Amino acid sequence: MRPTLSATLLLLVPIWGCGIGLDNLKNEADSAETTDGEDGGWADASDGSGVDGTDGADGGGDADTDADTDTDTDTDTDTDLDTLTISGVDPDYGTTLGGTRVTLTGGPFDATARVWFGALEGTVRSVDGSMMTVDSPSNSNDGAVDVRVETATHAGRAEGGFTYWQDAAGQTAAIGIVAFTTQVGSYWSGSATNQGSAAVYFTEPNSFEWWQIYAPSLDTCANEASYSPSISVTVLDPGSSTITLTPSSGSGISLSWDSALGGYANDYLTSSSFRASSAYRLQPVGGALMPDVGVDGFVRTSATPTIYSPSVTGSSVVNISRYQNFTWASATADWVLITMAVWDSAGTGYQELVNCVVRDDGSFAFDGSKFLSWPYSRQVDVYLGYAYEPTVTLPWNDGNIQVVGLNQIYGAGFSN
Repeated sequence: MRPTLSATLLLLVPIWGCGIGLDNLKNEADSAETTDGEDGGWADASDGSGVDGTDGADGGGDADTDADTDTDTDTDTDTDLDTLTISGVDPDYGTTLGGTRVTLTGGPFDATARVWFGALEGTVRSVDGSMMTVDSPSNSNDGAVDVRVETATHAGRAEGGFTYWQDAAGQTAAIGIVAFTTQVGSYWSGSATNQGSAAVYFTEPNSFEWWQIYAPSLDTCANEASYSPSISVTVLDPGSSTITLTPSSGSGISLSWDSALGGYANDYLTSSSFRASSAYRLQPVGGALMPDVGVDGFVRTSATPTIYSPSVTGSSVVNISRYQNFTWASATADWVLITMAVWDSAGTGYQELVNCVVRDDGSFAFDGSKFLSWPYSRQVDVYLGYAYEPTVTLPWNDGNIQVVGLNQIYGAGFSN
C-alpha cells in the first residue's frame, strides 16, 4: 500500500531528473561511421582504414606490393627493411589536439627511429632498444589510426593502434544523474518510500549543464509543464551492454544499455546500492568505442540533506506557502534542487510541479508565481536535494563530466 497523508491523497515518488528533459537528447546510437572513416566520425570496421587523408590503406604510405629496393620510407610489403615489433601503445588514445605522450614497447628501436600516427609524424622524445616515447601530432579527424615506426634498418606498425578523440577540453562529454530520495517525517501512513535511479550518457562535446533540465539559470524556478530547455546533445553508443559504478566501499551500481534512451539506466537503486558521501569509479566500459580505462570520481554524492524550513521532518503535517521560504544546512553542494508539487483534487497525481535550481547558501524564497494556481488545503510534496558534480575529466578526450550525484529528501504539507 502506498503511504498517504489522508485517505484520498496517494503519494508517488518521482526521481526528478532521471527522465525529465531526456527527449531533448538526440540519440545517435549509430554515430559510428559506416562509410569510409575519413569524415571525422569513428573509423568503421569494414576497411580498417583509420582516418588518414590519403589512400585509406596504410596510414599515409603508398600501397605497392612490389619486392624492389626503393628508397621510400613506407612500411608496406617492401623487403628493404627488417621487421620490428610494436607490442604496446600506452596510452592508445588521445585528443585531436595532439601532444599526448605515448610509450611504445617492442623494438628494436634506435636513435634513427621515426613514428607516424596515420599519415602524420609524431615527435620522438626518448629511445632505447625496447622502449620509446613520442608525442602524438595534432589531427583534424578523430578515429583509429595505425602507429608506424621506422629506423634506418627496421620497420613495423600497430594497425589501429591509436585512437584520436575529438578534443573536448572545456566542454561536456558525459552527462547523467545518480539520484536517491529519502522520505522524511513521521506523519505518513504505511512504510517509507525510499528509492533512486541512475542514467548515464556519453556524448559528443557540448556545453550542457545538468541543472538546465530543471530551470534556465541558477537561483531561478520553472514550471515543469511549460519549461522547455534549449538543449542539443548528441549521445554515443559505446557498444557495451552495461557499465558499472563502484564506490570505495560497498556494492556497485550496474546500469544497462537502453537503446530507446541512447544511454545507460538503472531505475531501481536502493539504500544499499546508493552510497551517501561517496565517490564512484566508472569501471572500464569496454565495447567497440571506449578505451579500456576506468575513471575515478566519475560520480560524487553528498550526505543526506538537512532541511529547517518548512519543517517537514517532524511528526506533524505543516502548512506550506506558495512563496515558501526554504532554509537548510549548507553542504558546499554545487547546487541545490528544490521542488514543490501540488496534488490534484482527486489525489491521483500532481496537478502542477515547479523546480528551482539554487545556490547552496542555505536560504531561498520559492518563486510561487510559477504556479498557475495554488488551491487551498491541498497536499504539497516538497523535495530538497544536494547536487554534486565530478571534479575530474574523461581521460580520453579531456571532456567535463556532468553526471550529477543528487541526494534528496522529501516530505509534505498542506497548501495555505
